[in-house]
Amino acid sequence: MTKIETQIRQDFYQFLKAGQKETAEACRYLLSLLQKQALRQENGLTEKAALAILQKELKAKQEAREMFAKAGRQDLLTKEEKEIAILKRYLPAELSDEEIKKVIAAEKAAGKDDFGSLMGAVMGRVKGRADGRRVSELVREALGK
Repeated sequence: MTKIETQIRQDFYQFLKAGQKETAEACRYLLSLLQKQALRQENGLTEKAALAILQKELKAKQEAREMFAKAGRQDLLTKEEKEIAILKRYLPAELSDEEIKKVIAAEKAAGKDDFGSLMGAVMGRVKGRADGRRVSELVREALGK
């Protein structure tokens, strides 16, 4: 069992005891995602794989939030936002734009001056800690495109 899975399980029981049903249900859902993936892998779930699962789920929830906002479904939008907040508790903190710009500058100084190579190098260094869309915008800005 990974550290993330252990933390989610502990939080799940705390939320149940505190009567926070919605939060407990979100934790139960995350645990089920992690357990399904652990069953698929022979060696069990690694910390890195668990983070990847949670990041994938975060991205899906963010896309759903955008769709609900466009459709004017405030009830579902609120639910997705709560679940996103819960998910973010278990993920590493995202890098700020300034931190991403420093990585971009370092890679640019290393000779990466076209979009593809610069984007690949930057994403390799910030993967899991920054949204690809945001990184892409900052890379384009740094290249003056």
